[in-house]
Amino acid sequence: MEKFFNLFANSKIPTLLVIALFFYFGGSLIKTPIFLSPEGIAGSILLCVGVVLGSISFGDYRYKEQNEHVITQQAKAIDNLGRALKSTSETHSKFEKNTQETLGSGTRDTIGREGEKQYTMGGNLETHTK
Repeated sequence: MEKFFNLFANSKIPTLLVIALFFYFGGSLIKTPIFLSPEGIAGSILLCVGVVLGSISFGDYRYKEQNEHVITQQAKAIDNLGRALKSTSETHSKFEKNTQETLGSGTRDTIGREGEKQYTMGGNLETHTK
């Protein structure tokens, strides 16, 4: 029941009901034969308040819907970027593993090949400095 009240409070219905009440009472007060009577003036004021509240609520809900749309699109973009990053990470890991296997395997410690040239590690695994 509490969830229903929360959904109802966050919907447009309560705002529309309040605006409808302003229009109803304002319209019923203006129906008097003398427009410049206190009832006519109060009815005009209520109608003006209803118009202002309607404009404000329309702008507010439009802004809210636009923000929700932007948030939804950002969430989709973040999910897509996360998947792309994961795919890139997996690809990088595969290349790194393949490179490590290529460097560490082979006969005579073959490092790589370029055309007909083959690069191998010598018998001494130390790096010499001068």
